[in-house]
Amino acid sequence: MGAQGGACAHSGEDDEGDDDLEGLGDGRGRGLLSDGTRQWQTSRGALTLLSFLLVEKLAHLMLAGPDVQTGCGLVFFPRHASTATSVDSNHSSIAAGWRHCLCSLIDLLENPVTKYKLHIEDILEKMKDREKESPKNDKWQAHRGKHNCENNVERPEDEKEKYRKEGWYVSEAMEEAFTVLPFKDFLKDHYKKLSGNLCDCIEILYNDHPRNSETRQCFQCMLEVLELIKILHILINCDMDNGDIWSNELLESKIEEDGNPILWSGQLAYVRTNTCKKSKFRLSRSLCVQELRYLCKNLELPNCYITRPIKVYLLQRTRCILCTVSSSFRLYNVPMDNSSSDVYGVFKKPETSNLELLIVDEAAQVKECETLIPLQLPGIRLAVFIGDENQPSLVKSKISDNANFGRSVFERLSLLGYSKHLLSVQYRMHPEISKFPVATFYDGKISDGPNVTSKNYDRRFLASKIFGPYSFINVDGGHETTEKHGRSLKNTIEVAAVLRIVQRLFKESVSTGSKLTVGVVSPYNAQVRAIQERVGKSYNMYDGFSVKVKSVDGFCYE
Repeated sequence: MGAQGGACAHSGEDDEGDDDLEGLGDGRGRGLLSDGTRQWQTSRGALTLLSFLLVEKLAHLMLAGPDVQTGCGLVFFPRHASTATSVDSNHSSIAAGWRHCLCSLIDLLENPVTKYKLHIEDILEKMKDREKESPKNDKWQAHRGKHNCENNVERPEDEKEKYRKEGWYVSEAMEEAFTVLPFKDFLKDHYKKLSGNLCDCIEILYNDHPRNSETRQCFQCMLEVLELIKILHILINCDMDNGDIWSNELLESKIEEDGNPILWSGQLAYVRTNTCKKSKFRLSRSLCVQELRYLCKNLELPNCYITRPIKVYLLQRTRCILCTVSSSFRLYNVPMDNSSSDVYGVFKKPETSNLELLIVDEAAQVKECETLIPLQLPGIRLAVFIGDENQPSLVKSKISDNANFGRSVFERLSLLGYSKHLLSVQYRMHPEISKFPVATFYDGKISDGPNVTSKNYDRRFLASKIFGPYSFINVDGGHETTEKHGRSLKNTIEVAAVLRIVQRLFKESVSTGSKLTVGVVSPYNAQVRAIQERVGKSYNMYDGFSVKVKSVDGFCYE
């Protein structure tokens, strides 16, 4: 019955504890820019809403150094800390990587012509160094590069063939490295790379970084910057004749000083409706730079890249943490007072904690000794237990059971007379299924929700009386066996019975043209594998019919 047939009990605790920390997560439960990688994951028993990818990505959001081909800084997100070894020592922190992303795009938008000139000078320096090392091999390349830099045009192809015929080797890598792009192509290429890096950073931060009233404007700026980046991308890459955009007067025009953040949303709305390309480019460029400056000044990130301090940084700013009761011990060494932590991992014990409310789900199945772990977190003032005392924990040892080892805090508080609030409506089961447990265990005090009493819930897929809302089928002649290298049980006769029912459901689905998804649940993994092997891919070619075979836990965490 879970929470639908359970109750809530309240209690207060205020003790202290101390232990180690290993990542938990942020339970904000919102993500506008989700790319499909966010998911529930288990980290040593801790079920966290904050995807562990955040800790990996955010912890290693560092500057990789200048790209040798473009002179453009790259931000990378290695999967493991061990891969993040060759980084620029001057920019080896999350804060430095974030600022570099912002400042690089700001610099390009503010001074595109100057950036292009510096790019040419950098190539000329490389060419001079190359000529000194190998003048013969690079004669054509150096000559061609100088010509490009001075005239911004391509050398004729026959000049290239001329030097090849004379015996000089022209490396493709050298040709690519020393080729100077026209200004328009340079701006398009660099804008695409820098804006792409920044968009990756914003996506991670917006989805998974804890937020509060102080950072609300920063997250609003992130959304507006993403839209402005798209607008500028369209204008810069427009195939139509947009000479006004490429005029030096417009590109070198000074950006306005930082304006009022409250007015930016209205200015962006005006940019959306503006039809003049020159005006739209000028306004969107100015607004984008202003908002990037605001983010650079106001969104503070940790000055480190070690995983542990990053986890502490996130936990200090989160509003809700989801984890198992046993894994909550990792919070004991998290200083919830931001000022009490050192960025390199040396922490002082906090006097106060911002964790005040503890909610324990399935509390009747949690042993009392486990529940004591989160109850001792400093600062906890209110505890809410949600569970069903008719669904206690399973204790196999008779000695432990006689010693009340499996008794939960929920059960003990109930026996002591603490107030309980019965959740008297169930929304999961067909009334025919809920009738027995409600009458037997809950004295008929639980009613059925409107969703399970509607006509849509009363579907019959097979005409026989045996296939009603539920049925118990006695399968004779079978016996349980174990797999060759395991202890999990399976019953081949029951597998055959399941396949027969699935086949009948498939025929009914095809004949009526109705879509149907069949779920087969087994408590044994060996039985699941046996059914999956027999089902195979038999029904994959039919869009309206599918079969899912999983264990109980498999369906619970789907």
